[in-house]
Amino acid sequence: MGWLAGSLALMVMSWFSCEAPRIERTLQALRGRHVLTVTDFTGAGSDAAIIALKTENNRIRMRINVEEARANNLVISSKLLRLAGP
Repeated sequence: MGWLAGSLALMVMSWFSCEAPRIERTLQALRGRHVLTVTDFTGAGSDAAIIALKTENNRIRMRINVEEARANNLVISSKLLRLAGP
């Protein structure tokens, strides 16, 4: 896949436990590219996702990994960071 300068791609990954190694490898392979990764994967290696979603008390919670966003040359808006909470 070719990448255009200044372009952004979005990759959303949902998983089953048997796919965990593949998702970990994919997240690592996308590091440093202009790709916003969003996943509900919570296993080892999930820290490589920029946005991680999880269900907590019947609500969807969001964790944003600012360091990974920077590594992919992305800036997360302050409004989205506020939605994610502490």
